[in-house]
Formats: sequence, C-alpha cells, structure tokens
Amino acid sequence: MRTTKTSTTILQSIEDRVSSRLRSLPFIQALKDWYAGYCRRQVLIDLLRYDDHILEDMGHTRQELLAISKLPLSTDAHEVLRELKALRSQ
Repeated sequence: MRTTKTSTTILQSIEDRVSSRLRSLPFIQALKDWYAGYCRRQVLIDLLRYDDHILEDMGHTRQELLAISKLPLSTDAHEVLRELKALRSQ
C-alpha cells in the first residue's frame, strides 16, 4: 500500500529543514546576539530618563550609565555596572 503525503505535510517538512539550516548559520546567531545586546543596552539608556537622585538610590550614576552606553554591544553592560558598583563600595 502506497501512502501519499499531503501538501501541508510536505510544506511542514520543508519548513523544518529550512529552519534547522537557519539555526545553524553563524550569521543568524550573530544577528540574534547583536539584537539581544541592543535590547539590553536600550534598557540601560532608558535609565537616563530618571533624575540623579533616583539613579543614586538605584546605585548608579549618570556618568557611569553614559560611559557604558558608549561601550560596544558585545560588552556585558550589566557586568560592568556590577563591577563599578563593587569598586565604589570599597
């Protein structure tokens, strides 16, 4: 007995193969990493909307946030903030 594949089954099979190939592409992963870094950086930049007293209550300074916003996106800004906070508390 011969089974025939429906068009949706064939399309699903093609989508699965293409999806698995795209996931393995280094360019796609690099693009995802860049976008994730960009989104995290935007969160830090949004902190600049607060006034200096609120930033101080959070444990940050405006100068630190401005300096970190200029770092490359590959730099983990949260880690840099933690290190600066630790240096300030010593």
